[in-house]
Amino acid sequence: MDSFTIKGGDRREPIQRTLRDSAGVVVSLAGASVKFRMRKKRGSAGAFKVDTTATIVDSPGGIVKYSWAAVDVDTPGSYRAWFEVTFSDTTKQTFPNEGHILVVVT
Repeated sequence: MDSFTIKGGDRREPIQRTLRDSAGVVVSLAGASVKFRMRKKRGSAGAFKVDTTATIVDSPGGIVKYSWAAVDVDTPGSYRAWFEVTFSDTTKQTFPNEGHILVVVT
C-alpha cells in the first residue's frame, strides 16, 4: 500500500507521486489539470479534508505534487488520498488506479 506520514503542523515536505496507468506506464499530463483529494479513512463518505489543485511538476514524466496548507495537517489521524486528473478531452482518471494513498498525520 502506498503511504505518506507527516507530523501534525509540518508543511515543508509535499506529497509527490509519479502517476502510472494500470499497466504501470507513466501517464503524460500534457494539457491536463490535477486535483489532490483527501478525507478521513473511516468510511468512504464524508467531507473532504483536502480538495484542491495539485501542481504538475513534470508533464511528460507524469509527476505531480501537493504542498500542504496548515489546515490540511492540523488534525491527527489516518486519511485516504488520491490525485484526480482531468485530461484535455475532459475525461477523468484517479491515481493510484487501485486503492488510495494512506496519509497518516501524527
